[in-house]
Amino acid sequence: MGGLSRWAVRKPWWALLAFIVLAGVIGFLGSVKGGELKDSFELPDTESLQAQQLLEQLPAGTGGDVNAITATVVWSPDTDGAPAVDPATAEAITGMLTTISKVEGVSCVTNPFDQTGAGLGVDCPAPQGPPDLSQVPAEQQEAFKAALLASQQALSPISPDGHVAKATITFDGGEAGDEVSTETAKAVIDAVKAANAEDGITVGASGQVLAFAGQEPPSSEAVGMLVALVILLIAFGSFLAAGLPLLTAGIGVGLGASLLLYVANFYDVATFAPTLAAMIGLGVGIDYSLFVINRYRQAILAGHEPKKAALEAVNTSGRAVVFAASTVIIGLLGLLFMGIGFFTGLAFAATGTVVLVMLSAVWLLPAILSLLGNRAVDPVSLLISRGLRTPGRPRLVTLATLLVVTALISLGVLANATAEIGQKAVGVGVVVGAVALVVLLSPFFYKITRHARHDGEPWHPEGGRWAHYARLIQKRPIIPAILSLAAVLMLAVPALSLRLGFPDDSGTPEGSISRIAYDLQTEGFGAGSNGPFLVAVQLPQNGDVAGLGAIVGALEQTEGVAAVVPSTAMLPIMGAQLQDSDVTAIQVVPTTGPQDVKTDELLDRLREETLPPVRESTSAEAYVGGATAIVADFSTVLTDAMPLFLSVVVGLGFIMLLILFRSAVVSLTAVVTSLLSFAASTGITVAVFQWGWLNDILGVTGTGPIFPFLPVMVFAILFGLSMDYHVFLVSRMQEEWSRTHDNAVAVRRGLAGSGKVVLMAALIMFSVFAAFIPTPDNTIKLFGVALASAVLVDAFLIRLIFVPAFMSMLGKANWWLPAWLANRLPHFDVEGGADEIADDQEPDSVGGEKEPANVH
Repeated sequence: MGGLSRWAVRKPWWALLAFIVLAGVIGFLGSVKGGELKDSFELPDTESLQAQQLLEQLPAGTGGDVNAITATVVWSPDTDGAPAVDPATAEAITGMLTTISKVEGVSCVTNPFDQTGAGLGVDCPAPQGPPDLSQVPAEQQEAFKAALLASQQALSPISPDGHVAKATITFDGGEAGDEVSTETAKAVIDAVKAANAEDGITVGASGQVLAFAGQEPPSSEAVGMLVALVILLIAFGSFLAAGLPLLTAGIGVGLGASLLLYVANFYDVATFAPTLAAMIGLGVGIDYSLFVINRYRQAILAGHEPKKAALEAVNTSGRAVVFAASTVIIGLLGLLFMGIGFFTGLAFAATGTVVLVMLSAVWLLPAILSLLGNRAVDPVSLLISRGLRTPGRPRLVTLATLLVVTALISLGVLANATAEIGQKAVGVGVVVGAVALVVLLSPFFYKITRHARHDGEPWHPEGGRWAHYARLIQKRPIIPAILSLAAVLMLAVPALSLRLGFPDDSGTPEGSISRIAYDLQTEGFGAGSNGPFLVAVQLPQNGDVAGLGAIVGALEQTEGVAAVVPSTAMLPIMGAQLQDSDVTAIQVVPTTGPQDVKTDELLDRLREETLPPVRESTSAEAYVGGATAIVADFSTVLTDAMPLFLSVVVGLGFIMLLILFRSAVVSLTAVVTSLLSFAASTGITVAVFQWGWLNDILGVTGTGPIFPFLPVMVFAILFGLSMDYHVFLVSRMQEEWSRTHDNAVAVRRGLAGSGKVVLMAALIMFSVFAAFIPTPDNTIKLFGVALASAVLVDAFLIRLIFVPAFMSMLGKANWWLPAWLANRLPHFDVEGGADEIADDQEPDSVGGEKEPANVH
């Protein structure tokens, strides 16, 4: 990438034109050729997948509609013991069900109030009349009647005590719910909420298609960028210098979003992938541009000519950015080794975003810096003041620019003010007056800036305070090393209790329709009814009721099973269903909820103890599936693939760092400490989402297991981010080591040169990730907490405390590399920068030390 960056500096206009062409191509692919996002958790070579494939052979209505898109409406009168299906509730509930059945995209709604079993909607199956028992032998008719009664009770939408009832909504469309429009789902939600507002009745609704529609898109990107802008303004004192990292990162993320849609044509890309990619892209994109512009600013303030400063920035910080991005990409592409399609789409989508924000930092940004020159780091107020003081064309250009900016701001703010207040005259006066006042005073703002306070003074290199901080660490390095390591290990302790699984609706906010549905379902039908197992059975021959009975009997006798459908009592009516088929489905309802540990234990018991003996005695095949089983299999697959994933990511990351730093110890320190940061982040996530710590503050509505894919995704992201900070920090130390061959000076001056930028990068990254925590989407909230805590731990405890202390303890051993390996690794020349940073005590020419430098 070095050649590309240098070309961008020397030929900025051509570089901008080429970047615009690239952006146009990507934008076209995303907008015109973009695919559809969908969640797919299909796992290869698992029992739950075998069960699903077998169930798909059944006709609809007998278990074969496993891909049907459905939702469930549950209701109950507020009066204790009142029946859920009676004239008192019929008016409100029947009206709601009728309204839902008329929504475009709804094919059928079952109606418990209709004694004939007729449903509501345009595509409901015809109700079945009473069975004809004339063909049943007399001696079997009583058993047949008993089986029918047992079937009616087991499949009844009314709870045994009559206090809770439910109806099933079937939508048009294919599997995964991607063909159900958001408008259809929202119309259903609105109807349920309207009925829930009726006095005397509580109504809830559940279903994946409703959960997606009920979430508002987060505005977290804007919040994170606003906080980042404030941090950059404080650090740089220049609006342009602060705005450029946001501009280039925003462009990269926007292009990444378009590329993500194009990738969805070839791979399954999850519905939360755009938000996750934006979270990653904004964080690393701002950091990459920040690192380049900080080095450029240091060179400009040291008096270097702008183009030379830009070349120095891309040859040093630009190189570090490319290596840092490479480690992030390695971490993300390592997900491909999991062998799960769900991760493949996420990996390519997020990798594309990282590549584009990296290109923005080493291609677009150098071209802009080359064109702006000193103006890129000068305060805007200085540029305005200077332009207005210079007669002729500069003054006219400045005035014209101010007028255009004033007009644009006025129009934008005025539109919002008019819409909210509804009084156009007041809006015009307030907005135009405020903007005009800011414009008139802008030339005087420069006088109160930090730049103006030191204007005219001899320039001093920056970083003296960081050098002094480094010297404090180096006095007793073992103390900060032990304290920081102990803090990280203590935060990691909860990770030992990590339990993987998909949270159910019991974790949604109280009062939400999904939480109401879960609670009513539990009250009326038992906790296990929220996540039953589906056992797919393939009998040795058609009509083998005896073989089915053996399996049903074994399931009923298993500890932890609340109900089995069909039950033993229902077997007499199963002969007709099995007459032309050797495949059937059995529903197994646990006594405990989907998130309960005992439910996981029941799954293992069914697969390992209950079904194997029955297979041997009946020659029938039985596979346990269903949503709860899929979650368990997902966790198992991830656990089995984790060693390979970690080996590939950590191994390739170590090789990349070895090439960059030409040091085995520095590279090994980087990968080991990234694992420590991951452990601490996992511990914090478990404490919050599994143990319930700080739930009220963070807005977490319930506790439960951690998403199975979270540890893998977080490590893939965190490994790259922690390598970013390590590269930013230690690459400057490596430069100083190459010049002085004094480890203490290298660590101290490296921290002086890069400590500030690592601090800013961490604060920005934290603000970007933390901005996603308030979102109601539990998946994004989980990622927000995990990644925000990971950044704090890695940057502050590991990179800014432990690493400098540990490297100070090791001395020259940090830079050891076997001679045979040194001769085979590429070597990168370090250019410029010796005069840009200060040491609190500068080494003299013979290895002594000077008095502390006067820095500001």
